[in-house]
Amino acid sequence: MLMDSQHSDSTSALDPRLPPDREPPLSISHILVWTALSGALMCWMNWEAKLEGQALPTSAPLQLGTRAFWAMSGGASLGGVLLLLRRRMRRSVSRPMAPGEWLWFTQGACMLLSVAAGSVFIPLFMNPRSATYVLAAYYGMTYLSATLIFLLPAVRCNHGGPWKFLFWTASVLEALSAVLFAWMIIATPTGLSPRSWSVANLARQTILAAALIWALASDRRQGAKRPWTHWVGAMIMAVNLAMQFSSSAWTLYNISA
Repeated sequence: MLMDSQHSDSTSALDPRLPPDREPPLSISHILVWTALSGALMCWMNWEAKLEGQALPTSAPLQLGTRAFWAMSGGASLGGVLLLLRRRMRRSVSRPMAPGEWLWFTQGACMLLSVAAGSVFIPLFMNPRSATYVLAAYYGMTYLSATLIFLLPAVRCNHGGPWKFLFWTASVLEALSAVLFAWMIIATPTGLSPRSWSVANLARQTILAAALIWALASDRRQGAKRPWTHWVGAMIMAVNLAMQFSSSAWTLYNISA
């Protein structure tokens, strides 16, 4: 029995289709951590809005609700960074990270990078003389850093096929976004064209959503079994893509109206 159990554990670590038993089950502690991260992110977003002179009154429930939803999504994303840190601290390397766990980490790392970069660049952006250059530096650094973040699972992820395609596609699209943004800033004397940028964002989000759907459909077709953390990561990326798509579409609609 002991040898069978050891064989089962080692096989589960090598074969991602077998149900892993090394992740603790979802519990109230995960919900509490999510709540704390969302609350901290909401405080940061309010500070950012006040710094930009866009503080929302309590009489604007729709805007407040939208900001709270963004904070909840961002708080959930940040959990991916904690997941990776906890696994490294426990030296839990016997089971390769599932694709969705890598997705969870990339979403959290990009969110953490955005908060850090925003905290540094937003006060500088208040100066009208340097606003264009600060904006170019902010988005250039953000997208190039996101490229490196997605390159990590593209190289390290042990699951090939659609999942590798998703990570490599995300890396390429983030790099292209950085180049496109820099080109639009330099080539357009009056600054960035909101219409062009919205169309580019819609195209990027559509391609990533299609790649994610393909990867999930491939898993379902092959009967792959993943830990719950995999599905959380996939769901977080899907929600983030949906929110970004809605924001880009709304911006494009307002411009065209």
